[in-house]
Amino acid sequence: MSIAPEPILRAGNDTVSWACIFCRNQTLQEGAPTKMINDAMEAIHEVPRMLIDWERHDLAEVRMHLAGFRRLAGQEHRIWFCILTRD
Repeated sequence: MSIAPEPILRAGNDTVSWACIFCRNQTLQEGAPTKMINDAMEAIHEVPRMLIDWERHDLAEVRMHLAGFRRLAGQEHRIWFCILTRD
């Protein structure tokens, strides 16, 4: 098994961290949007595994998963996805 290149690994780790913070913060409001939180976790839960099994995964696949979270989080969180989702 190989690990993703360091810049991709670092950006992926930071993105997953911010996604978790985003989801945690959603739970602080009354009537937290459980479906949205579940959808967000569904979008990003595979990213850490992909980053440490780089022989079987690639940047395009990581981008696909992060794009799902990006749609949920909205454009105000675009900075989190800059490195991994830019064309």
